[in-house]
Amino acid sequence: MSTILLAPGVELPVSGEPFGTVPARDVDNLLSRMRLKARVRVVVLLVLLAVGFALIWHVGQPLWGQWPQANAKVTSHFEYQTRGVRCSVGLDFIAENKQAHSYATLMDSCNDVAAVGSQVQIRFAPADPGWVVLPSRPGFPMLQLFLTAFGLSWPMLGWALLTYFTVRRLRTVRQVGAGSWREVTGVVVNSTLGKGGLRIVLRTTNPWVSEAVVTFGTRGISYFPIPTAGSTLTLRLAGNGGGKVLVGIPGHWGESIGKISPPDQQSDATT
Repeated sequence: MSTILLAPGVELPVSGEPFGTVPARDVDNLLSRMRLKARVRVVVLLVLLAVGFALIWHVGQPLWGQWPQANAKVTSHFEYQTRGVRCSVGLDFIAENKQAHSYATLMDSCNDVAAVGSQVQIRFAPADPGWVVLPSRPGFPMLQLFLTAFGLSWPMLGWALLTYFTVRRLRTVRQVGAGSWREVTGVVVNSTLGKGGLRIVLRTTNPWVSEAVVTFGTRGISYFPIPTAGSTLTLRLAGNGGGKVLVGIPGHWGESIGKISPPDQQSDATT
């Protein structure tokens, strides 16, 4: 009976070779599917970054845009509360040689801003004279910029992490999947499902290494019952001898990345 070395000190007897010498990463186009998924997620991440940068650049125009200045007459005040006191100030001014009227929102009480009828300096957007700010009171544009950046950061960060783990998984599959699938059959000594994944202590017929600990995540494999102590279990394994392995269950779709080690070493699932 042939054996397979999956980790230092872990050489297990092979009970089957379901796909011959074909690398595990090429079975069911596993590597191609993962490459496509990684590329799609990288492209989506780049699009999100581009859109986010464009939104921040647009929202921040009152702060760093080269807007023209104008004198404006305060025509009205309207005070309201929304997460603090706000004052909407009505303004009359000349923009592009035309009379214009607009409103600027300030993060102050109306009692603390320029009185109705007084003159103030404003900046207005050349393409949209209705968008005005008071350079002396940049608080509200800065708040808008902060809220925009904060709101965009969460989906971007989440997608960036998802992309990172996808690319990392792709690299791992490329490395450990270079070997072919081998089936290993043994008796389950015990099995535990926890935060680190499914941990199985498997006893085989190898007289030198009678037991091995296999730990792997279960999300990548279609549903299968957790093996009980004393039951016979066949695992489909592929690895490069370093301890990381691809794990599959015969008769169930999918695969997961895990670790294998002698029973005296702690092993944690990687996915």
